[in-house]
Amino acid sequence: MKKVFVFLFIFVALIAFSCNHSKIANDIQPLAKSNNIAKKGARLGTQAQNFVSSFYKNATYTIGKQVETSDNGVSYLVSEIIINDEARARGYITTDLAGENLTYFVDVDRVNFEMTNIEIETNVISKIPNINRLLDYNSTSEFDIIKVVEDNNSLPIAERRPCFGKVVEWSTCMFGKKFSITTYYAFWCVTNRVQSKLVDC
Repeated sequence: MKKVFVFLFIFVALIAFSCNHSKIANDIQPLAKSNNIAKKGARLGTQAQNFVSSFYKNATYTIGKQVETSDNGVSYLVSEIIINDEARARGYITTDLAGENLTYFVDVDRVNFEMTNIEIETNVISKIPNINRLLDYNSTSEFDIIKVVEDNNSLPIAERRPCFGKVVEWSTCMFGKKFSITTYYAFWCVTNRVQSKLVDC
């Protein structure tokens, strides 16, 4: 009788351990698929991390180098986003110096040569194809935004380009006509130039 009791006890214990081990394994699996958290000590708040997680779905990421800069009297923190342990950053996110209040994001796809710019406050999204054909692509080490920010920090303010947005330049009026060239910027890089049709002047 004791042998039967001992056998039943061991059998029940093995079943309980097996079920519990299976439950632990099931609990761990979703964590392995979720996005990595920022490196310890990195300044990047919850809002910014949630944005990065939603943009790079099903990918892991870490926060790379972070550089402070300013534009028109506003201070920013620019952070690298490194995806799936790639050799270099793919995303760049701009926040205030505390890593909160996210304002701008750019994704540089150097395989498909496409850049995605997102102005967070206005939710304006622009995709720029063929970025490898832009003059700034090679001169900035394929849009290494952290390098661009560091180089820009060393320039006198008068020599700086716009940080974000666009600049419209009008040609001289000739024969009653003029045309404009609209230049779009992101992180002081020229990302697109669009020539408009002739207009009366």
